[in-house]
Amino acid sequence: LTQVGMPVQAYLEDSSVTAQGSLALSATATQTIEAIVVAASGAISAGTVGVGLSGAGVSADNRISANVRAYIDGDGASGLGITADDVILSATDTSTITADAGAGALAAAFSGSLGITLSIGVSIATNSITNQVKAYIINADSLTSESVDISATETASVDALSVAASLSVAVGSVGIALSGAGSNSTNVIANEVEAFIEASTVETTAGDVSVVATSSNSISALVGAVAAAVSGGSVAVSGAIGVSLGRNRIGYKEQDGTGLHNTVLAYIKTSTVTSNGSISVKAAATDNASLESFSGSVAIAVGIGAAVAG
Repeated sequence: LTQVGMPVQAYLEDSSVTAQGSLALSATATQTIEAIVVAASGAISAGTVGVGLSGAGVSADNRISANVRAYIDGDGASGLGITADDVILSATDTSTITADAGAGALAAAFSGSLGITLSIGVSIATNSITNQVKAYIINADSLTSESVDISATETASVDALSVAASLSVAVGSVGIALSGAGSNSTNVIANEVEAFIEASTVETTAGDVSVVATSSNSISALVGAVAAAVSGGSVAVSGAIGVSLGRNRIGYKEQDGTGLHNTVLAYIKTSTVTSNGSISVKAAATDNASLESFSGSVAIAVGIGAAVAG
C-alpha cells in the first residue's frame, strides 16, 4: 500500500486586511506515486512420481488523497473588512500514479509413472486519486478591490499495468498439468474541484470578478493474463484458464446508490457582487479513459487424453 494524503492550505480567517498592493493566497500541491511490484515462483520435480506446485501473487494498492485550499473566511470583527488592489485566490493540484504489477508462476514435473503439476499466477492493482481542491471567499461582509480572481485547478492521471502469466508442464506415463492466470486492475479518479463566493459582499472598482473551476483527468490501463498447460504420457490431461478484468472510473455510482463523484463546481451563492468590469463564473472538465484487456490460455495433451482451455 502506497498512500499520499496531506493538507495544503493558504488562507485568511476572521481577519481584516488593508493592502496597498495585491492580496494573493496560493496553495499548490504535486503528488507522484511510482510503483513497480513483481512476484515470480517456480517448482520442478523429477522421480518415479513427480509433483510440482507453484504460485505467485502480487497486489499493488496506491492512493492519493490531498486537501488543497486557498480561501478567505470572514473579514474580522473590527468592521474594517478587506481592502486590496487585487484579490487572487488560487488552489492547484497535480496528481500522478504510475503503477506496474506482474506475477509469473512455473511448475514442471517429470516422472516414469505419474507427473502432476499445478501453477497459478495472480496480479491485482488498485489505484485511486480522491482530492479536494477548493478556492473560495465565504462569510466576508466587506471585500473591496480593483479585481477578484478565484481559481481551482486539478490535473490527475493514472497509468496502470497489471499482468499475470502461468505455465504448467507434466510428463510421465500419466501426465496431468493444470494452469491458471488472473489479473485485475481497478482505477478510480473522484475529485472535488470548487471555486465559489458564498455569503459575502464583494465589490471591484476597476476590474473583473472571475470564478473558475477546471478539472482534467486521464486513466490509461493495460490488463492481461496468459496461462498454458502441457502434458505428455500414455494418459495426458491438460487444463488452462486465463482471466483478466479491468475497470476505469472517473466518478461512479453503484446500483445501491453508493459511490464517489467527480465534481467540478463554480458558483456565487447568497452573496452581493458588484463589479465595474465583467463577472465570470465558469466550470470546465476534460476526462479521458482508455482500457486494453487481454487474456489467453493454451492446453496441450500429447498421448491418450484431453486438453481444455478457457
